[in-house]
Amino acid sequence: MSFITKEGKMKTEKGFILVLALLMMLVLTAIGLASMNSSIMEIKLAGNDLLAKKALAKADSAYEEWRVMLSRDSIKDELTDSVDWRYFLAKDVARAKEIGYNSSNPVHNFIMSETPFDDWDVAVVGRHKLDDTGKVVKLNKKPVYYITSHGWEQQAHKITEIEISFNPSLDPPAALYSHNTPWIHGSSVIVDGKDKCGGENKPGIETTGNSITTSGSPLLDGNPPTITNSLNNINIKDLLDSLKSYANFTYDFGTSNGTLTGMNWGSLTGGSSTSDPVVPVNENPNIVYIHANAVNTVTLSGGCHGSGILVVDGNLAVHGGFTWYGIIVVTGGIKFTGGGERNITGGVLAVQQPEADAEIGGNIGILYCSKVKDYLKKKVGVTRKMSWREIF
Repeated sequence: MSFITKEGKMKTEKGFILVLALLMMLVLTAIGLASMNSSIMEIKLAGNDLLAKKALAKADSAYEEWRVMLSRDSIKDELTDSVDWRYFLAKDVARAKEIGYNSSNPVHNFIMSETPFDDWDVAVVGRHKLDDTGKVVKLNKKPVYYITSHGWEQQAHKITEIEISFNPSLDPPAALYSHNTPWIHGSSVIVDGKDKCGGENKPGIETTGNSITTSGSPLLDGNPPTITNSLNNINIKDLLDSLKSYANFTYDFGTSNGTLTGMNWGSLTGGSSTSDPVVPVNENPNIVYIHANAVNTVTLSGGCHGSGILVVDGNLAVHGGFTWYGIIVVTGGIKFTGGGERNITGGVLAVQQPEADAEIGGNIGILYCSKVKDYLKKKVGVTRKMSWREIF
């Protein structure tokens, strides 16, 4: 028979409490260590994420530098049909070589990045886009480009690929350009390619057709006044497709004809007569896109006016007063008739469809101005980003 004294019982309880306290301390220490490791991991992940974002930002900024250099002709593409053409931009030659630059390859070119930062660690290569047959893809008669851009930030490395194309020229080839034979009638019609803004003169009328029909002694002037059988075969539909994505005013008439009355697409000054050019009040041009289903007619009446680019997929009829500073692009026929003064300072490109024609009559002046292209570039840049993706 055994007995546990009161003193022994107390010692046993104290020992149990000590063991329990030690176990609790062990558990709390383990939880603390786990929490600390998790915090360290989160800090590392956040640091890596920040580095990756900086590397991606560098890649995108380096692409933008390549694009700007192409736009201002610092990057020259004189081999527009070459499938192997490459143009590298990097912080130094060593980085360019890492992404494929070979100085002994005659179709490889290198240009140093102009960004002054010491940690500017980037490399970019531009190449021509190829179609399924291996030929260079072109838009607006210029190559489409793939630009692969690399950015490094310490151990982080990001790669993007951007597809870009040149936008069409915003400088009209003549005061009036037409694919088909234009009909110009009335003594109060002026089509003048002599630059009203102090630059290089253009033809008054240029057409890929073999003749220009006139009646009533209109004034046709320019350098030269007229050109027929032009080899300058502008694809007006492609021009419209390139511009309509920039539109800040869009009208869709579906499968029927329509009328827009008294539209204000930008205030103008000047134009005291049809021979006096108008000038935009607005700093920024507007792009007006009218969808008339290619073959229908939209009529502008009631003194519509504006500045920028007016693009019409279909036929355009203008009745009454009308003033515009910029260019007008019409895939179908264009017709100016009726009373009221009309003044277009910039240029008109029209008549892609073989059955349509350009009828210019009434009291109207179409006046070329070289400053128009610079004004329009505020809305439509030299190049256009067609796609963007992150490769790595």
